[in-house]
Amino acid sequence: MLPSALLNAQQHIISGKVTNSQNMPLPEVSVKLLGSETGTVTDRNGLFTISLPNSTFSLAFSHIGYSTIVAAPGTGMDSLNVVLEEETRRLSEVVVSSNRKEELLMMTPVSVTALTSSKIRQMKIWNIGDLAGVVPNLSYAELGVGYQQQIAIRGVSIFSETPATATYIDGVASLDVNATGLQLMDIERVEILRGPQGTLYGRNAMAGVVSITTRKTSGARQAFSEISVGNQGLQRYGFGIRVPLTKSRLSLGLAGQYQKRHGFYTNDLSDATTVHPETRERYSLKGTPEDGIRVGDEESFYANLSFRYSASDKLTFSLSSILQKEHSLGASAYYMAAPSDVIALQKPYRFQVNDLGSHARTYLNSSLNAVYQGARFSLTNTSALQYISQSYDRIDQDLLPDNAAHGSSFRAKIGDSFPQTVLSQELRAHSSGEKRLTWTAGAYFFHQANLKQYAAVYKDLATLLGMREGTQVTQTHFYNSGSAVYGQVEYQLTPMLKATAGVRADYEHRTIKVARYYLEPDGSRDYDITDTTMKSQFGALSPKAVLQYFFSDSRHLYLSYSRGFRAGGNNLFTKGKYFSYDPEYSNNLEVGYKLQSEDRRLRATAALFYLYWINMQLDLNPEPGYWITDNVGNVSSYGAETEIAYIPVPGMQADFSLGLNKASYGNFDYLGENISGNQAILAPESTTMIGLQQLLPFSAQTGIILRGEWKRTGSQYFDLANEIHQPAYHVFNARLTFGLNKAEIAFWGQNLSGSRFLTFAMPGYFKHSVINRPRTVGITLRYGI
Repeated sequence: MLPSALLNAQQHIISGKVTNSQNMPLPEVSVKLLGSETGTVTDRNGLFTISLPNSTFSLAFSHIGYSTIVAAPGTGMDSLNVVLEEETRRLSEVVVSSNRKEELLMMTPVSVTALTSSKIRQMKIWNIGDLAGVVPNLSYAELGVGYQQQIAIRGVSIFSETPATATYIDGVASLDVNATGLQLMDIERVEILRGPQGTLYGRNAMAGVVSITTRKTSGARQAFSEISVGNQGLQRYGFGIRVPLTKSRLSLGLAGQYQKRHGFYTNDLSDATTVHPETRERYSLKGTPEDGIRVGDEESFYANLSFRYSASDKLTFSLSSILQKEHSLGASAYYMAAPSDVIALQKPYRFQVNDLGSHARTYLNSSLNAVYQGARFSLTNTSALQYISQSYDRIDQDLLPDNAAHGSSFRAKIGDSFPQTVLSQELRAHSSGEKRLTWTAGAYFFHQANLKQYAAVYKDLATLLGMREGTQVTQTHFYNSGSAVYGQVEYQLTPMLKATAGVRADYEHRTIKVARYYLEPDGSRDYDITDTTMKSQFGALSPKAVLQYFFSDSRHLYLSYSRGFRAGGNNLFTKGKYFSYDPEYSNNLEVGYKLQSEDRRLRATAALFYLYWINMQLDLNPEPGYWITDNVGNVSSYGAETEIAYIPVPGMQADFSLGLNKASYGNFDYLGENISGNQAILAPESTTMIGLQQLLPFSAQTGIILRGEWKRTGSQYFDLANEIHQPAYHVFNARLTFGLNKAEIAFWGQNLSGSRFLTFAMPGYFKHSVINRPRTVGITLRYGI
């Protein structure tokens, strides 16, 4: 319990009125105390009253169709009147939480792309993959299904299931690549922080952070429904509702979505043959039940439930629970790929496999926030549970028409799902108000249990390939516990100069319980590796330093250093020199410039960076019988980034982003070859986006919006030896929206240019090359109140 003296401390009451540019009152405007959960909404006459701590604070005013503004009541003021302008005339003030507290985008010394809910809808960003080409120097690789993905920023990527770009959903970290792939439905904003962010975000923020904030209830009555249909069997139905349950204390939010979509691959066995298990003679697979089957049909369900309870003017509780379920319909594309990049592009959208499997995933992310907002400091306590259940069955393990082996998840039997749970607790404190000295401090704890088990079923032809026929089960149970303390201080040295310094100390303990055995027909187990427990521990320090020079309130220059890390771990089934591997680290130097014009029609950011990635972890085969992860070398990455948003005339907006990146490997051997100077994987030499949007109004309530986007991704490689090359390519997206009062109908197209390009490739036995989804067109109907 908080002391009663804190709960009853003196408050400052601010009243005011919100109108539009025609001096008409605006009802249902959200009025929020920046950096807190305190907020209210305007009444039917545009009037509001809000109780603030007795200090200097800023208020954010936002309403659908209008540009958000942030205003600060002057010292001693009891009233504040605000005029909101249409978002077609002025750019919104963008609020971000990149420093783990809400502040204006243009004041943060971080390279961050922030997409608001209206921008997400205008650009038809339905998932993280749609950010590729929009965010400078961000690359995205989808490995067959939506939650199998690899995100790289500034040339920093991964070779394992532990991400190098941290994903946060409503402030909760996703520790595994299979805990991502969230549908971006009813989203408040998405922030992409480029460069390491270890001080405030901890493990896995080595390349950057993707932070997703779902839309919460604010006390205003809001609702919408949406239907989308398109080619490739697309069906997407969604709704959202936010209502106050009591006059000022309790409110509810609920959103849901159903999506169904066809895959874009076909299992083409028309020219394939296999070996008969008895006669050992080859025969054609043309016309078999697996021939001509469409691969990759998926169905997903999404729901988000939120409650908000204001216990007092200072203490607020909020509950958010997100559930997403997806599964294959028919043949799954889970781990499916073409056997080479040449075949993938010359015979696009074709596989040749004899096993057509299935997959499913359940994702649950629940968090409870308690926020105390005082005159001198604020406290945020976040308790979270994340649960992921994953299953797959009959996934072709040899990726050939030959009937040799398939893979399945396993628990009690083949095809059972295996669970992963993460419990986390974070307590974070901030200084309150706008003062010369501000600070952030926090402590974090998590425990992760990933009970992964999978089975390889070696079948008729396994003996021809030197394998034992039967079912081999591999148990890899991971138990990770970690804790951290961190702090950051900002000090205004002069009216124009600000310094920031911070550091985080992380400690992690890992336990892995492994075993491998053949499952006999009578249910007994023939172990080739008996139950083995392996333990390791490590720590990491993540410092940060920033210097900012403010030319004015809307223009500043910054110089920063930051560090990030990715956890080390154990190698399965090994001892001695291959037993464990160390964390890897990224160090980033950056100089940046941010500008916003006084009339809020132009916003521009630019940055130059140099990033040095050391102790790079890589999967390799150092000697017969060992397949391990080891720290092998380093990567140097340097480049430039810029983003510009501009309203040249009312009703028109132009968006431009550019990323230039030169990422190359240091002096180390890969399979006996020195790859010094080779281009890093998933590190395009450039990314470019040009977007243009035009409003053609018919009246105050009706109009047409035209939007087009051209995106270009530069030359890149998918392997360390630089043999799998993807030349530069471009895509063109367009959207035509008819608006009538609160309804709209939009016709849209993705990749209208029909470009074909590799999205992922991994040379070797198991998985090779995947290409992009072909041209997609559709229509969306939306109604909101």
